[in-house]
Amino acid sequence: MSLISTANQIRIVEYERSYAAAVAEMWNRSNESWGGGNQQRTTESVEQDLGNSINLHTFLAVDGDEVVGFCSFSHYRNDEGALYVPLLNVRPDYHSKKIGKALILKSVEKTVEMGWPRLDLFTWAGNTKAVPMYKKCGFFWEKKDNSVHLMNFIPTVLQTEALKPYMDRIDWYADSTRSIEIKPDGVKRDGMFDCFEYSWAVDGQILRVEFEKTGRGLHALDTPDYTIETEIAEHDLVFGKSYTVRYHIVSKTGQPILCEINGRDDKNIRFELKQTIAVTDRMTVEGEFFVDPILEEQSDWKTHPVVMSEWIINGRKAEFRTGIAPKFPAKVSISGNEHVQYLHMKEELYLNYENHFNETATFTFELPSTQQVEFHEKQISITIPAKAKASVPVSYVLKEFGVYSAEVAVQAQLISGEQVHFERKLSWIFKGLTGRFSGEDSEYWYANNGAFTLVLNKQNNDLSFRCDHYDYGSWWSFPKLGKPYSAEFAKKKAEAVRFYAEDDVQVMEAFYQSEDFPGLAIRSIVRLQTNGLIEHYYILDNESGETTPDSLQLMECFRFEPNRMVLPYDGSYLDLNDSHAGSFDHWETNRISENWLYSRGDKLSRGLCWSPCQTLVKSDWFLGLEHPAGGLLTGQSIRTESTYLAMGTFSDWWDFRSFARQRRELEIPALADHLELRANAGNPFVKDAYELIVVERKNKPLDGQLTIRARDGEVASVHFAAETDDRRVNFTKQAAKFGAVDRIVLDYAGRDVLQERSTAVFTLSDQSIEQQTFVGPAGQSFRVSNEMLTLEAAPAFGNVAYSLKYNGEEWLDTSFPTPGPRSWWNPWHGGLGMEVQGMSGYSLQEEERRGDFVSLNDSLGNPWSGIRLTARIEKHEANRGLVIEQYYLLLPGVPILCKVNRIVNETGISYPRYHLTDRNYFLAGEPQTSGWMEVPDGPRYRLATHEIEIQVKGMLRIGSDHRSSMLHVAYQYPNAYGWSYTNNLLYNQGLVHTTPLPSSCTAWTKPVFYLLGDQILKQSDLQSLTSIRFGY
Repeated sequence: MSLISTANQIRIVEYERSYAAAVAEMWNRSNESWGGGNQQRTTESVEQDLGNSINLHTFLAVDGDEVVGFCSFSHYRNDEGALYVPLLNVRPDYHSKKIGKALILKSVEKTVEMGWPRLDLFTWAGNTKAVPMYKKCGFFWEKKDNSVHLMNFIPTVLQTEALKPYMDRIDWYADSTRSIEIKPDGVKRDGMFDCFEYSWAVDGQILRVEFEKTGRGLHALDTPDYTIETEIAEHDLVFGKSYTVRYHIVSKTGQPILCEINGRDDKNIRFELKQTIAVTDRMTVEGEFFVDPILEEQSDWKTHPVVMSEWIINGRKAEFRTGIAPKFPAKVSISGNEHVQYLHMKEELYLNYENHFNETATFTFELPSTQQVEFHEKQISITIPAKAKASVPVSYVLKEFGVYSAEVAVQAQLISGEQVHFERKLSWIFKGLTGRFSGEDSEYWYANNGAFTLVLNKQNNDLSFRCDHYDYGSWWSFPKLGKPYSAEFAKKKAEAVRFYAEDDVQVMEAFYQSEDFPGLAIRSIVRLQTNGLIEHYYILDNESGETTPDSLQLMECFRFEPNRMVLPYDGSYLDLNDSHAGSFDHWETNRISENWLYSRGDKLSRGLCWSPCQTLVKSDWFLGLEHPAGGLLTGQSIRTESTYLAMGTFSDWWDFRSFARQRRELEIPALADHLELRANAGNPFVKDAYELIVVERKNKPLDGQLTIRARDGEVASVHFAAETDDRRVNFTKQAAKFGAVDRIVLDYAGRDVLQERSTAVFTLSDQSIEQQTFVGPAGQSFRVSNEMLTLEAAPAFGNVAYSLKYNGEEWLDTSFPTPGPRSWWNPWHGGLGMEVQGMSGYSLQEEERRGDFVSLNDSLGNPWSGIRLTARIEKHEANRGLVIEQYYLLLPGVPILCKVNRIVNETGISYPRYHLTDRNYFLAGEPQTSGWMEVPDGPRYRLATHEIEIQVKGMLRIGSDHRSSMLHVAYQYPNAYGWSYTNNLLYNQGLVHTTPLPSSCTAWTKPVFYLLGDQILKQSDLQSLTSIRFGY
């Protein structure tokens, strides 16, 4: 680590790509300033983030070759008239070196240079180190309940001509006398206006400048020569009336203060004032302004309409701006049920009122019924005290789903006798599980299809989606043209929005006209299907008269909530079921290896996919896609590739992946861990020493204590520090004694989370598999044994293995040597067998059967040996030409039986989905009623006492109260459908294998493993085992 330099050795420079690696290093060494953690950024991620950002500038603090501070600088998206600092960071080891101050002052300087009046930023209330610095640099902390928003008016001060003679003698930073406290700023003027005050003193001269919060402008000046103060009686003013403003002017020197005052209109404020005066003592100038009607309530986040006047004071200009909140005579709104509603049922909503008059008033209007809703009480009247609130319940019956929207004429009868008339628009969305409709209210446009609703925000153009009343955290943001990308549509309302239907699709089309790129227009088109599948694309129209530059891009940005996500990454499919692993901060977008993301969610699944020819990028806080828009001739249009969001459409990640890829692959791969423990390169069978590998796939190093345990004790315990940047570590493990499962367990006590991973390893013996033929009660029989397991089959008896013994104990229930009826089956063989699609047990028993010994290598090269039972179908007409081979396979010294099937199709018919069933009958104990079955995390069920069937998803355990050993049945789910069934007469377990089976082709089923022993295993322990294949 380099020595920390003093502040005057730090250079403030603009970011360029050559600094990307140093910026990444700065962020990686700054995690403690942002809540902790050890996520890592890379050169590539920084290049992408900043290359796709909407920043106007990015300032860096550089010490030698190291970047030690970062400050982004952009337009402010939430309001007019301001630039913005989205992100400020100083590396922790450089705190208290005035680097943050230098970066902020650079931003203030740039704001003045660009001619903007204000600079904003957000922070958090507990940022006690930075808040005093922000205030010293000119920021005021606005008092708000839901954020810590700071505004800096120093750019206005420095650009106000009337203040220049005073500011020329003042160092606005060093000479400030403003009180600095770690709390919201502001003083009340006239009891109604929140004002922020700057003050400076130099050489006995005092300058005071006051800004009004909502108008974001000058409210008062107190100079060595004069004072000017604004007075308005109230801040909240009912529209449709005139009000008085007074300017109090005082000459402090007795010299004439020459003032030319001109009122200016602003938004819905009409202000006509024109006076020229010379003030030698005191004078008040009075004017009237009129508040025109408004169409919607004033947002607290936005600059309010202002009472604005332009002044020339002793020949120098100044602009006074005091904000007011225009009010309807009363606020009237609907509040109702946001959940799914039902037709023709009596429901209740509420009309909420706020009386904005300074006296009691009675409000009366008629609430009109529409084709959607029938109100029981149509004439509404309520008396409300001055400035008070009230609520009125209203009963209704819903006739059809839709957006209710009505302009109501309200009469206000004031207690003073005055009568006021005004109009209010009342809106509410009544939705159910069906219906296609569209509409709007004061905040949103809506398009609904069935249970799903598109919602376009009128303020920021966020395009989100609701099912019931939940929005599920995934949405599209506003479009961006660039590069560098423009944020103009972050606060520019769509020019128009239209809705239409195409077959069963509801379409919303929003129109945007660019000012930053004159002549370019964007159409945002969203198509909503009844099943929750949403298609989105843009059409860019060139009406500029010129060809667009070759470098022009249209950025499509979106948020996708990673709730229990499946992520295609580096060629694997990662299971991000842990909430801490899902953050996109942990993953590099250029390593997302396919064109989709999938979240299983809690209530509703979500899938996002895009064209395979596009690459996902990060843009500010969003994910995005860059659409080429260069070389577009005037008068031409270009349509972007479609992006799809599926809301609850696909309940399975592989189904959604098939949609995204537009093809379906039959075998569903196992999901990989983001923190992986791998033994013997994924082969669960070992003979000698083998390698254990721990891989951290997330973009963060190992940081904590890592311990590996095995059946015979601890393998390793190592502490890792983030600074070493270890992502992959190797250990050597000696093979355990053969015959028992060696469950390898990884305990990782990271700085952020405790995690456990495990895998099962099986040691092979040097003995070969014993093979024996003999003549038994059912004729020629075959026996194989591996010292622990012994398996027997007799083809003349049936297509089953009738005996499986573990250490001499029988585990199969069978009618051997003669088939007969049992429970629902006749003939019943029991044992480990099969059922053939479309054939009864009698028909299958009539076909030719034979047995032999076989040796077979699996996909990892392990040499299995065992018995093959072959059934050749010749008599059954529908299945004539099928050959089905059942393989019962063992390895030396391992208590595992592998069952796999091979199907040869010489029927002349192709089967798109051929079903072959494994059906097995087990004897869990003596008596059978002492036995039990269970799936992981499920209850334990008694056998042979009652009828019950449970679904098995990859693992089943079978045991008995009278046995210490148990049987695990394991296979890769969901590549086969499994069950476990018992009644009072028997117990069976089975799977249905489904595979395409073209004519003259051969298919292998996925193997099923039967593991016997005394140790309870997890499904994840056997992932390497169940990934094994035959016939590859």
